[in-house]
Amino acid sequence: MSKDVNLKPEQIVLMSDYELLKIKGLSGEDLSKLKVNAANNLLPNGFKTVVEMGKSQSKISTGCPHIDKILNGGLDRKCITEIYGESGCGKTQFALQIATNSWNTGVVYLCTEDVFPSKRLHQLFEFINPKYKNMDLSKYGEKIFILQITEVDDLIKCINIQLPCLLESNKSISVVIVDSVAAPFRGDYQEMSSNLSRAQHLKEVGIGLLKCAKSYNLAVLCINQVSSNLAASSTNSIIPCLGLVWSNMITVRINVRKTNKYFRINHELYKNNIIKEIKSLEEKTDSKQLMELNIREFQVMFSPDIYNDEVINYIIVTKGIMSLMNC
Repeated sequence: MSKDVNLKPEQIVLMSDYELLKIKGLSGEDLSKLKVNAANNLLPNGFKTVVEMGKSQSKISTGCPHIDKILNGGLDRKCITEIYGESGCGKTQFALQIATNSWNTGVVYLCTEDVFPSKRLHQLFEFINPKYKNMDLSKYGEKIFILQITEVDDLIKCINIQLPCLLESNKSISVVIVDSVAAPFRGDYQEMSSNLSRAQHLKEVGIGLLKCAKSYNLAVLCINQVSSNLAASSTNSIIPCLGLVWSNMITVRINVRKTNKYFRINHELYKNNIIKEIKSLEEKTDSKQLMELNIREFQVMFSPDIYNDEVINYIIVTKGIMSLMNC
C-alpha cells in the first residue's frame, strides 16, 4: 500500500529501490524515472569535461598580475577563499584592491571590524585602469555595497536573508567580502554549551556564504585573524582563528605576513610613477634612497588546484599591492 511521504531529492538518490518501492508503491519504470529526476534536480547541468569546466569558471583578479598568475588567474568563484595573517600585514589592503578591481560588476563588502576605510578605497580608485581615469569618482562606488556588522546574529541574518535579496536584484555582483569573519566571534564562548553554539554559528555563516557563492556564481573572500599556537610540537607560532569547523568550510587558504626585510625606493621608481610615497621629491634630491617599505610575503597554504607553494614578496604602496617581481 502506498504511503503519502514527501522525500527530498537528496534522500531519494541515497535510498535503495526496495526502500522506495515500499514507501511510494511505484512500478519499476516509475521508480527509474523518479531517481533520474532526483539526480537531475541535484545536478541540473549534468557532467562536464575538464575543458568545459575551465572555460565556464572565470576568476576574480586581485589587481596584482603576479599574484593572479600564482592563483591561476585570481580568486575562484563558487567557493570561499580565506586570507589570514597578523594585524598590519595587508589583509584589508587585498580586500579593498579586489573590490576596486571588481567595481564594474559589483561588490558586497561586509565590514565587521572598525569603520569602513572609504578614504583608502577612493585613493585606490585613482590608480585603476587608465581608461576610467576621467570618470567621476563617485560613479565607482555605485556598485559597491557596504554593510557594517558587529554581532554574530546580525551577520547570520545578513548572509541568509539580506544578502540573497541584494544578489537577486543585482545579479552582476561578482564578489562578496567579509572583513573579518573572526571579529563577531570574539565574544564569550567559555562554557561547553557556548562552544557548541559557536560551532553551529560558524557552520551557519559558512553554509550561507557557500550557498550564495554557488547560487550566484560569486567569489567569496573572508579575512581572518590569527591566534597563538600552543602545540609544543608545532613549528608555526600562529594559526588562523576559528578552528577546524571553519577550516572545513573554506576551499583556498592564503597566508600574508610581515618580514624583517625592507625594500628601498629609489628615484627611478619614483620618476617612473611606479611609487608616489613622497609628497615632495625636491626635499630628497640629495639622497639616493627616498625611503624603505616593509616587505611582506604572500603564500597559498592549501587549494584544490594550486600546487605552486612559491612565496611572493610584495610591498604596499599608494596604488595598492605591488609584487617585487614587477620591480
